[in-house]
Amino acid sequence: MNTLHYDYFIAIAENKTLSQAARTLHVSQSVLSRYLKNLEEETGIRLFLTSSGCYTLTQAGQIYLKSARKIQLLQSQLHQKLALLEQDSPNEVRFGIPPIRGGAALAYIYPYLLEQYPYIQVSVTNEGSASLHEKLLAHQLDFILLMIDDCELQRKSDYLFFSLEQKQILLGIPSFHPLYDKGGTATAPAALSVSELSAMEDAPFILPDIGTVIGERVSRFLEQNHLKFNIQLKTSNRLTNEHLLAEGSYAGFLDEASAFGLPQLHYFSLPSMPTLFEGFAFRKGHVLTPMEKFFIYLEYRRLHQANSEFLCPDENTRQILREYGEDCL
Repeated sequence: MNTLHYDYFIAIAENKTLSQAARTLHVSQSVLSRYLKNLEEETGIRLFLTSSGCYTLTQAGQIYLKSARKIQLLQSQLHQKLALLEQDSPNEVRFGIPPIRGGAALAYIYPYLLEQYPYIQVSVTNEGSASLHEKLLAHQLDFILLMIDDCELQRKSDYLFFSLEQKQILLGIPSFHPLYDKGGTATAPAALSVSELSAMEDAPFILPDIGTVIGERVSRFLEQNHLKFNIQLKTSNRLTNEHLLAEGSYAGFLDEASAFGLPQLHYFSLPSMPTLFEGFAFRKGHVLTPMEKFFIYLEYRRLHQANSEFLCPDENTRQILREYGEDCL
């Protein structure tokens, strides 16, 4: 299907002059002038009004422009479908995301993904990181959004990881506690030793559940340092954890991004607490498709547009971003 002449019409309508439209299309003005004359003769309808070299659409021209754009879209979708058949690409993508955190990513990515790959069917699994990791290795998912710590990143050899963000786990202290005045902000937390932390064993705590990434790392940290706290509640829901901490009656652990939303707490960094990395994981040896690279690029763009303080793409991710012309960090 040759839609070149629709490109001509759209360029004239968008640029308002034949000279600018010709430069955009890399053709001569005479080609466009001849095209437009023939088109209006063929349709028998005036499509543009001209004044001092400026081309303005008539009502009929506006209808024609709308239809021309629809035809362009249909052609793009046709080429995409044929390309999928030619490349033997999968018609379905099975993607895993953690509850809450992954929802914002998918809400941003999906419209752009559908526009670029209109015939791709996205199947989404919403579960905890541990379950998503198991399903990835069992070939039940194609890739997942995952948070891991620095030790696990070095140790793991069963998947390929594309990191986007790097975050610290912080201890948040409410105003009633004596250590409150010694604390810092989410961007500049104060350092707290293990011995100082042990003096907090009588304070009421809320902890992330062991089934969460932060909960597992905090529990490991407490066990390694022989710390026992007055734990009032454990929750696997990040939003529940944040809302309860916002009330100012409990101390608790949360990542830097969550701490930004709770400025009423004062914060401490802790020795040997692991650094968290968030990004996309694929099975080891997997060769990424253009669609999967596009997925990673879109999530980077979302975080960048949100002015994320924690963007820290690794070399795997940077290589993909360079393909999209991103001058990342």
